[in-house]
Amino acid sequence: MTPRFMRHFHVFNLPDPSEDAMRSIFDSILREFLIFHHFPESVRKAGNMAVAATVDLFTQITNNLLPIPAKFHYTFNLRDVAKVF
Repeated sequence: MTPRFMRHFHVFNLPDPSEDAMRSIFDSILREFLIFHHFPESVRKAGNMAVAATVDLFTQITNNLLPIPAKFHYTFNLRDVAKVF
């Protein structure tokens, strides 16, 4: 692409969130959902474990399933974690 064409666009880069940030985000979302819908305390406590397991699984997948030319669809982002919750 030519610089003349590229002058019409802006480059915006956001780094991937850390594991702690993802746990904090999804823990607060799930906790408020469980409180709002009056789930028992035992289910609310299990919510923390579900968030931790999901974030750990996401981290392992992003580290082990790297995109290659034959499997270019192996690109994962925060949206994939959000689909779980």
